Amino acid sequence: PGLEVTTTSFEFVRIGAYTSNAAVQVAEGDAKGKSDVPSSVISANISTIAHYTKASLQVLSDASALMQQVNNLLAYGVLDKLENELINGAGTAGRISGLLTQATAATTGATANADKIGQAKTQLESAGWMPGMIVLNPTNWFNIMSERSTDGYVLGSPRDPAPASLWGVPVVT
Repeated sequence: PGLEVTTTSFEFVRIGAYTSNAAVQVAEGDAKGKSDVPSSVISANISTIAHYTKASLQVLSDASALMQQVNNLLAYGVLDKLENELINGAGTAGRISGLLTQATAATTGATANADKIGQAKTQLESAGWMPGMIVLNPTNWFNIMSERSTDGYVLGSPRDPAPASLWGVPVVT
């Protein structure tokens, strides 16, 4: 879903650490457990990501495919920068606060990368969250995909690779 924003920031409510005090009410009129849902108002920066290049109208008219290629390169540049901001953004003035800036690192005891991800997924589920995707650097995903046992590749093969998912959660590189 999208939301039109006409200012340089957007305020939303973030729910903090929540502990459920739900209890069974044995008889009518018994006291119910009281749970608190701590929250705070957060202001997120709205960023503008843009760039341009100079090209003469004559050159663009003479080479019709050039205009399309320039448009593709400019669009790719914006999307590449947006992806970087969504993951690594510092959250300073005019900048997006990225996932790595806001996230809490999972602590796992596993040594294999796929198992570390599985343990992190389990920690999230134990806390009541259902992960919808795993974001991985392409190099890390390749390292997981190319892991081998004595019988060959663990996750399919280079000819018939397994779908990009771990522990039933889609992987996005």
